[in-house]
This record gives sequence, structure tokens and C-alpha cells, in this order.
Amino acid sequence: MAEILLQRIFNKSLDDFEYFHTVHNYIDFKDNIIRKGAISAYEGEKVLIPINMRDGSILAIGKGNPD
Repeated sequence: MAEILLQRIFNKSLDDFEYFHTVHNYIDFKDNIIRKGAISAYEGEKVLIPINMRDGSILAIGKGNPD
């Protein structure tokens, strides 16, 4: 759907844009943890932090945490 809209509105493909994927609830087998409404924020990882419907979201880059 996104690819069709980008093509028809901007005459560009999805490859012309920078994008990433995020999941709200998932099992993180790497850290052996269940994340419900939480995200990882490894160093250099792109993250999306939702605020609310009025203010939107924050696009950020994780700083990491030794714990």
C-alpha cells in the first residue's frame, strides 16, 4: 500500500526513502526477555517512541545500556 501511494503521489519508489520497522509486543530471544509495549534501544538502533495522537512520535537513535 505504501509503495503504491509513494509511486502515485511522489513518483518515487520505497527504495528512494529511508525507513525502518518496529514492533510493539515481541519476544526478544537475544536478551531472553518479553517486551510488551517496550522497545530495545541498542547503540545506533533507530527507534520510534509514540507520544500521543496530538503530538505524534519521536524518531530517535538508541544510546545503548550496559545492563
